[in-house]
Amino acid sequence: MHRNPLVRLAVVLMAFAAAVLAGAAPASATTDRPTTAVDNIVLSSGGVNLDAYCRSLGAVYAVRYSASPSGWSCQYQEGLRQSLSIGQACQYQLAPLIAAGLRVGEDSGSDPTQRRCLVVGSAVQNLGGMDLAGYCKNLGRGYNGSTNVGGVDGWYCTPRTATSRIDLNAVCLWQYGSRTTLTPAAFFLSAADAYRISCYGYR
Repeated sequence: MHRNPLVRLAVVLMAFAAAVLAGAAPASATTDRPTTAVDNIVLSSGGVNLDAYCRSLGAVYAVRYSASPSGWSCQYQEGLRQSLSIGQACQYQLAPLIAAGLRVGEDSGSDPTQRRCLVVGSAVQNLGGMDLAGYCKNLGRGYNGSTNVGGVDGWYCTPRTATSRIDLNAVCLWQYGSRTTLTPAAFFLSAADAYRISCYGYR
């Protein structure tokens, strides 16, 4: 898999950041203040939602594919498969952080089922859980709650329609955007675990 400069930078910085990730990052999940360090520290940003990335390309979902350098490909309705880049999937998933000036890439793991996104910044904080039902009701449109049909990609406002899938980053911005100087984004360790999601703030 060809790595772009942002990805290569993240990999180079990982060695320098090992102590931070081992100590400071987990602590941020239980404190009200952001974990801070010098600029350009690699911060883990959790798992990657490959299904959402594939859907953004016009595909149906992501599938394991040994012929792909990343171990994954996007499956299209026509039966075609296209190899996907974990780094590009991370950049799609964490677009709000890129818009805020942070750098986003992938980790250097070799297990396709355990890949992670990385953010290069100076601080990370667990902002809290997501009020999905409240977000849906705030949208109006007759929504009265939320439901899940599988994985972090499977959250919908109810009544469920083809267009009521929930953007988890949008939930974090709605819920925490006015309450923090950090840039909020959805956080999860596994895209398969729909009920262990939260919002993290980055700088």
